[in-house]
Amino acid sequence: MTEVDLGKNVFCWGKLGKTMGTYIALTVGRLELTSSKNMLGPYHGDLFLDSDRKEVPDPLGNPEEKYPAFQTTVEQILPRIELMGHTLDRAREEYNYLVERAIRRQFDIPGEGQRKSAEDFLTFEQFIEIVRTIPVSEVSTGIDEDHPNPKRICDAHTLKKLPWYDPIDYIGREPDDIHSEASSAAFFIDGFHAYTQIRLSAENQVNLSSHVTWMYGPLVENGWAYEDEFNTGLSDGEKFLIVTEGSSDAKIIRHAFNLLCPQVEDFFDTWTWKKDIRSPAQVIYVSLSMDLPPCVLR
Repeated sequence: MTEVDLGKNVFCWGKLGKTMGTYIALTVGRLELTSSKNMLGPYHGDLFLDSDRKEVPDPLGNPEEKYPAFQTTVEQILPRIELMGHTLDRAREEYNYLVERAIRRQFDIPGEGQRKSAEDFLTFEQFIEIVRTIPVSEVSTGIDEDHPNPKRICDAHTLKKLPWYDPIDYIGREPDDIHSEASSAAFFIDGFHAYTQIRLSAENQVNLSSHVTWMYGPLVENGWAYEDEFNTGLSDGEKFLIVTEGSSDAKIIRHAFNLLCPQVEDFFDTWTWKKDIRSPAQVIYVSLSMDLPPCVLR
């Protein structure tokens, strides 16, 4: 889909026709991970710190115009997404699940054959090898779907071996939402959770300096939301509870986080072991009752 800035709205056109609207997106480099139209969409404040709020160019729009957004780098955000569980091991689990789900569907499409085994798909190792070649900030966004030799991350045969390539919808052809090198890269990692996609991008060392951006400015400017609706912060379920013997220990630990890893300091709450707590098991029980993953420090 092509987008042209018309001031108050974004005019978009694609194969399905024309629409008017304002989009908000989470991006890594030039790849769109999530988006929504005329509404807040998914919450991504858990990725960022208050200091990440700034005015920046829209990664998918006019580079000369700046809007309010949350923005940091893949390198800075990597410890946060890993603490939220989006590790390379999780990426492997997500991929293998998608392969198993595709096998269960037992596709039987004329001209495509019948997919019944894992051998019909890329292994995770083959998949990650291609991922490590993708420079998310350097891929071309130029529309080239009608070009005789369009730029793509992989060839058509490899694309069909992804478990989220659906031959029922695409019937052996290129998906409709692939129209550039950037959109082919986005499709290649599209089967994963958005935060897992960021983790995958970190496999290419070049991408560590690429920006992760939650671009909300145009949505606010066009009246679809208020800026104070976009904030940072973690839910209690995303935090860890560190239990110490005394308040001095807690202060030391908080200061250490502030000095050594301020980008994840907000993930950890401290709690002082009270005299009426008789066993670590009761400490764990108290932390669980607060819906926090326990992390007991003795």
